[in-house]
Amino acid sequence: MAKTIEWVKRWRMEISKDAVLPGVYARKQGGFVVRGYVTDPRRVNPRTGKAPVREILLVLPNETDPRRALATLEQEKEKARSGTDERKAIPTFKHFSRTLLDLKVATGKVTSNAGKVKWVLALKNHLWPAFGDFLVDRLTHRAIGDWQREVSRKMHDGVE
Repeated sequence: MAKTIEWVKRWRMEISKDAVLPGVYARKQGGFVVRGYVTDPRRVNPRTGKAPVREILLVLPNETDPRRALATLEQEKEKARSGTDERKAIPTFKHFSRTLLDLKVATGKVTSNAGKVKWVLALKNHLWPAFGDFLVDRLTHRAIGDWQREVSRKMHDGVE
């Protein structure tokens, strides 16, 4: 007697209630859905010391073998860990701000040498020490506000 599959609606599709293999779910329409999580140890938030967790969710409509679907999931996890996943390459604040300065110079918004020097000094002396290693998507209003309060306190106390 064949085991009947119980279907549930998740992620806007009908899939098997129980995983066929770890992270691999059968689709009622055919194929598989693979789901897993991965952390990238290279992207540790310098403020909290934690690496962000990224969900991988793929629909493999033409896949007929659950083992190959699991292999696809493992390949995607390895891409995310190694940084070869082109879908999400988030720059650090240091890289982003340098690119922004280059763009401002190229488009003529910063034209004089004095303006360029002012930008570079502000970045090197103030912003990069505080935010340089942050990934742009991890930079929060709270972190900026905390930094502003700290700078204001130092200025008020006369500390360099």
